[in-house]
Amino acid sequence: MSDKQKGKSLERETTPTNVKVQDGGCLGWFVVLGACVCSMFVFGVFQAVGPIFVALQKHFNETSAAVSWIMSFMVLLEFGLGPVAPIFVKKIGYRMTVMIGSVVSTTGFFISAFTPNIQFLYFSIGVLVGTGYSLIVPPTLGIIALFIKKRFAIANALVVTGGGIGTIVFPPVIQTLIDNYGWRGAFILFSAMNAHMCISAALFKNHESRETPDVDANNTHETRSESQVETNPDSGSCVKSCSRIFECTLFIRFPPFLIFTIATFFAIGIGTFGSPAHFVARAESQNLGSLQEIALMTSLFGIGSTFGRLVPPPLLLHFKCKGVTSSMLYGITLILAGITNHFSALAKTYISYSIFAIFYGLFNGIYFTLYSQALKDILSPDNLTTGVGLVVGISGIGGLIGPICAGKIYDVTGSYDNSFHFYGAFLILGGLVMLLDKPITSRRQVPKHQDSTCNQELQSHINMVDNFTSPGNSNNY
Repeated sequence: MSDKQKGKSLERETTPTNVKVQDGGCLGWFVVLGACVCSMFVFGVFQAVGPIFVALQKHFNETSAAVSWIMSFMVLLEFGLGPVAPIFVKKIGYRMTVMIGSVVSTTGFFISAFTPNIQFLYFSIGVLVGTGYSLIVPPTLGIIALFIKKRFAIANALVVTGGGIGTIVFPPVIQTLIDNYGWRGAFILFSAMNAHMCISAALFKNHESRETPDVDANNTHETRSESQVETNPDSGSCVKSCSRIFECTLFIRFPPFLIFTIATFFAIGIGTFGSPAHFVARAESQNLGSLQEIALMTSLFGIGSTFGRLVPPPLLLHFKCKGVTSSMLYGITLILAGITNHFSALAKTYISYSIFAIFYGLFNGIYFTLYSQALKDILSPDNLTTGVGLVVGISGIGGLIGPICAGKIYDVTGSYDNSFHFYGAFLILGGLVMLLDKPITSRRQVPKHQDSTCNQELQSHINMVDNFTSPGNSNNY
């Protein structure tokens, strides 16, 4: 092989995120298909667990707050461990990371069928399923940008639509399983369905080459943004080492990313994660229909969410007015979703509650789709997986707070209306925080060569700190 051919081969191996690969072709759209199926489970399940939570509450005669701890633990770990998944991706690739997550979560659902009490479910569902899903969420949302560039908005919409499909399909399926096999049998059968993510993960193209050293000095920022993990024992600082491992410098290099993370913590972490479980509980407490009818109502939420994920975001991004960014659209949609939550108190009949379900699902679907688009516009495609991991990790803390607080509000006041007012308030707060991103983003829009210079200066300062704090230079103190 000639030197020229070797150079081309090395370039293909070490730069998998160039334009040709990002446009994907058949391989890229198969990756989208696999990510869509994974999204159906990791985002559809926590929005469709209402029927089984009602069955557990009745069987164990527990309070709403006690049952809400299951969802809180699951959400906390599913999203709180988000920063860990990119580390696995760098070591073993996208495919194996998602497969491991699928096996762990499937095990959690299976052993839940043999639980003797509600506390055991804190471990089986909360810890095992939450941990397994935490290894799936960041790779599922982050891998798309590596294969699809020109049609990323469409590909992203198709991926997150999987969550909407799961919300449509899972509630009636779970309720049917409970009616025919009991909630224990439902756990066993659902664990078998959950295992299908192993097959979906097989469609993911691994990027082992992202761990290789850079071959193009002019493209250092592009190719090393995710693969650069310092484990130098001479760094002299545990905090600095952890910052390197989890790429916390993204908050410094991209100030809008910090605004995005805070807004998402309020809106999605606190204001969204617990509402699906309480959606069913509210309908059941007000006797709006049979459990099967309420499960169908949840599917209406899924229909609205699926439509909201698939249709409005690409249209909004294509026809948006000049000066309107994806971050602004994300913030506005969060506010509209929060307002819709407040109107839920007016839904006192099956028909009116169904209408609320459709509209809340619509805005839910839109802001979940704009979530990835806004994050991609703030960060580069190479940083997307790590960025998703950091955001969902911090949002997971909100996922612990939201369901427990909303459940406690119901136990104290006896009304789920107040719980939905709680969710709505934090959705609106997150949307208002997100709108602060516009002036910061405007100041960050500098020419590319200047941005590259700033990144080189930042790396230079980091290297100076490394040299100063190393044990060999301890005499500097």
